[in-house]
Amino acid sequence: MTMILFKDSALIALFKQRLIIRDKYKTGIGQPFFLLRYSLPIISLILFLLIIDYLSLSKNDFLDLIKQLNSLVGIILGFSIASFAIFISISNDKLENESKQSKYTYREIGSSLFFYNVEVALFTSLIGIIILYLNIPIFHMNDFIELLTSDDFKISLLFSTKGIKFSLYIIYLLLFFQLIFNLFYSSIFLNSSIKK
Repeated sequence: MTMILFKDSALIALFKQRLIIRDKYKTGIGQPFFLLRYSLPIISLILFLLIIDYLSLSKNDFLDLIKQLNSLVGIILGFSIASFAIFISISNDKLENESKQSKYTYREIGSSLFFYNVEVALFTSLIGIIILYLNIPIFHMNDFIELLTSDDFKISLLFSTKGIKFSLYIIYLLLFFQLIFNLFYSSIFLNSSIKK
């Protein structure tokens, strides 16, 4: 009985719908997917950590930086929700055409791009708020390298207080850079799709 309820639950339905949206996003944009989701955010993360090292920020300056990033994520979230609504409701017959590289229409691909922006912005915002209240220390490149090269890397990352804070910080920055690059790509896609 409980298995049937779980199988037909709203969460399972939402998860299945999320997988469909992910497929539209991944196959719809094609090759840029890996670049937007992994390559550019990882490169940006490393550059960001190097810049933080170089600036030698104080604890207060570092917290101010996180607050500024959180504010930027809030602005991006509002923009993405508005763009998502516009892309869904805009009247343009050319958006109903199938794209050249997938079975999905330009409207479906664009909607999945902006849905992803909203989703990532929400998660980034939540993690950013948690980071502010965790009294997170400034992590330098040395801390990053030391943690990665330690013998008990997985244990320290998952079970130590410093490891958990570090993991949240890295996830936060990766999501932030994913959001930035995906937003840029989404804006170009929106502009080029409407002009088609």
